[in-house]
Amino acid sequence: MKRVVTLALTLAASGAVLAQPAPIVGSWLCETELNNRGNTFVIERRETYNASGEHLSVARSYAFPAGEPEQRIMDLQVTTVGSWELNDGMLTTSINEANVVDLVNPDSREASSLSEFLLAQDPDSVGITVTENRLVLSYPASGQSLECSPAANGS
Repeated sequence: MKRVVTLALTLAASGAVLAQPAPIVGSWLCETELNNRGNTFVIERRETYNASGEHLSVARSYAFPAGEPEQRIMDLQVTTVGSWELNDGMLTTSINEANVVDLVNPDSREASSLSEFLLAQDPDSVGITVTENRLVLSYPASGQSLECSPAANGS
C-alpha cells in the first residue's frame, strides 16, 4: 500500500498523472420538437463523445402534419462521424463521414445530396454547459438551445 501511494505522489509531482476526462465524454440523448406551418418536426439524437476526440451522432428526424404522427411526410436517419474539442466554453465538432437515409423515399437522391452537404460544412461551434445529468448546447446564430440527458448503457 505504501508503495502505491508513493508511486502516485511521485507521478503527481512529476506531472505524469493523466488528466480527468472532459465532462462531455459519454453518450447523450437529445430530443427537440418544433411546430411550423401546421407541421410538427421531431429530431431525436444520440450524441457520443469519446475521450479520444471522436464524435458519433445518430439522429432520426421526421415530420408530420400536426396531430397526425402516423402520417410521416419526412423521415430521415442521419449518422455522422467526426471529431470534437472543447475550448473556452465552446464545443467544436467536425464531420468526416456522413450517411443520410430517407426512410419515406429510400431511392431519393436528396438523401445523398444531404450527406454531401453535411460533409462540406465548416466545423460547427456551439456554447456548452455540462452537469452530471444534463448537457445543454446553445446555438448562437438562432439563439436556441438543445438539452440532452445521459444515455443509459445499451440504449
